[in-house]
Amino acid sequence: MSRLFKVLPFALALAVVALAVLAASCSSSSTQYRIVDAMAFSPQEEVDIYVNTTPPSTPTFSGVGLGSTEPGSGYQKVSSGADTTEVFETGTTSNPYFDGALNLGGGSYTVVLTGNGTPDPFGVQVVTDTNPTPTSGDVEFRILDASPSTPSADVYVGDPTFGCCPQSAKVGSGLLYPASGGSGNFNSGYVNVGVPTSDDLGVWVTYTGTSNVMASTTYTVTVGQLYTVVLLDQYGGGFPPQFMLLTP
Repeated sequence: MSRLFKVLPFALALAVVALAVLAASCSSSSTQYRIVDAMAFSPQEEVDIYVNTTPPSTPTFSGVGLGSTEPGSGYQKVSSGADTTEVFETGTTSNPYFDGALNLGGGSYTVVLTGNGTPDPFGVQVVTDTNPTPTSGDVEFRILDASPSTPSADVYVGDPTFGCCPQSAKVGSGLLYPASGGSGNFNSGYVNVGVPTSDDLGVWVTYTGTSNVMASTTYTVTVGQLYTVVLLDQYGGGFPPQFMLLTP
């Protein structure tokens, strides 16, 4: 047999290994996540979060409290697949509030830690961040309902000068936290609210099908930007909801 044909299989094997390494590298670098703490403890407490590591290793994120986002600003890169995740009360390493796998594919994700313990168990909601590009000059909003104490809600965004409904754009309809053993309309998806008439936009949460406002806030925005508003329970758990703003 020609020496050339003896060498080729080995060369091909090396090529396959190189491609596998490259694919794994690309997969790892193309997956990213951020974690939002919406866990409504009563009394309020902080948590330590381990991603792809376990105690006694140093937590990936330490001392995370309600309304916090980690890694603080932007996303954390992670390998695609079953990324193990454990959430403990800060300073402890037993009886985790959550112990499971995120199972992230390629792309960007917002991982929301949810629940209040009783009656809604602690867990996670994994949201795919499509991060669309808004029409030039427009603003887009997305609502994530992570407030167990808030009943079914509609959410409006618009010019705070003119108030809520019907002048404002409805960006969420019938939103409801996913209750224990059931499901809810947790994620509104991105909605284009058009060109703001000023730098400020009001956000109103109303009882579904009514103009009765449960809670409201105002944000200063930048045109061409995406915004995610997370509805949270009050500190220690309870109603009305409070707001947390994420970009994109």
